[in-house]
Order: sequence, then C-alpha cells, then structure tokens
Amino acid sequence: MSGREITEDQALRIREILEEECGLRPTDRYDGFVRSITTTGKLSICHEFRFMGSLGFGGKFRNNGNNGNVPYVDCYQEDLTPLRTAQMANANWRIASLFRRAPSLPVQRGET
Repeated sequence: MSGREITEDQALRIREILEEECGLRPTDRYDGFVRSITTTGKLSICHEFRFMGSLGFGGKFRNNGNNGNVPYVDCYQEDLTPLRTAQMANANWRIASLFRRAPSLPVQRGET
C-alpha cells in the first residue's frame, strides 16, 4: 500500500476543508489528525483516519494510493445520502486541488 507525501501545511489545509465540508469537529489545530496524516520525515504513512463528522461513523480520510494517488474522503456505502455525496465531492475536489490541478467544478451542495 502506498500513499502521497503530505506536509504539515497541507495537513492543516485538509483539516480546514474537512471542518467546512464534512463536519470534522474543530479542536486544537495540532491534534491527532494533523500529526497522523503528515508524512514528512516519517517512516510510515497513516493510510486512513476515521474522523466521522457529518459523514457518520464511517467518515474517513484516506491516503492509500487509490484515487490516482490523491488523498480523499469517503464513508460507508450504506450511509450515503445526496447531502453526504455532495459534501464528499466538494471536499475531494478541494483536497485534490492541493495536490494537482482540480478537474472541473465541485458538485453543488445539496439541501437534503
């Protein structure tokens, strides 16, 4: 399993995206999320971090080499709703823009 290099600055920006798009609860900005997903200078990579938020118990940030080796968020299939699908699409578009030129526009937020 591989993963993408994530700097502390990128990790802080990802945390902000997840707070805004996916309901990650704000805490100290140097909490376990940022420390866990930052890869610079580490021998191993955190391939997934369960943050839950508004995506339910299965809400995860993944850096596992899938998705064109671009980190992303997802949730359990059985927990998908139109709103969660839109939240993940917006978050993933913003996260992708940190690592490469983001394709097209993000999905519009749903009201469901």
